[in-house]
Amino acid sequence: MQVEAQNDPVRKFHFGASGGLIASQIDGDALNGFHKIGYQFGLLGGFAFNEAHWFVMELQYGNYGSKKKNEDVEENLESKISSINVLLGYSLRFGDSWDGVRKFRLIVGPKYHRIINVDGPTISKETLKNQFIALHLGFSYAVSPSLLLDLTYTHSLMNLLEEPLATTDTYVPYYLSVGVSYYVSE
Repeated sequence: MQVEAQNDPVRKFHFGASGGLIASQIDGDALNGFHKIGYQFGLLGGFAFNEAHWFVMELQYGNYGSKKKNEDVEENLESKISSINVLLGYSLRFGDSWDGVRKFRLIVGPKYHRIINVDGPTISKETLKNQFIALHLGFSYAVSPSLLLDLTYTHSLMNLLEEPLATTDTYVPYYLSVGVSYYVSE
C-alpha cells in the first residue's frame, strides 16, 4: 500500500502584534516633508483565503502631527495627535522563495481613526473632527514565516478641521511608518 504525502493546509486565522515609528506631516501647515516623529503599536489578525489572499484587521494606537511652525507665514499648526485606529484591508502575498515562504506582502484598505487626544498651541480637540477615514497602503518583507518588516503610507481622506482657521482651511494628516509585524505561530 502506497502512502501519499499531504501538504499541510493553510492555517486560516492568524493573530499577532505590530509596532513601528511614524514620520508624519499635515497638509495645510505650508511645510514640506515629514517633520513629526511618532510611534504606533497594536494587535493584528488575519484570515487567509489561501496562501496569497488574506483579509487583515489591525487595531493600533498611534501618535503623529506637525512638529513646528512655518517661519515664512503666520501660521502655527504645531500639534500632536493621538488616535486609536482600525484597518480593514486586503493583503496579497507573493514572491515564493526556495523554502516556500511568500516573501512579500501588499496591503490596501481603509483605516478608521478615532482621535483621543490633541496637543498644540492653536490646534485642539475642539478644533478637529473626532474621527476620520484614511487610505492605508503597505508593503512588507517576510524575514520568516511569522516576522515581517513593514513600510506603510497612510493619508487622511478628509479635512479634519471643524471650521476654517484664520491662517488655513485645510488640516489633512498623512504619514509614513516603518515597523515590524509578528504573527503568533501554531
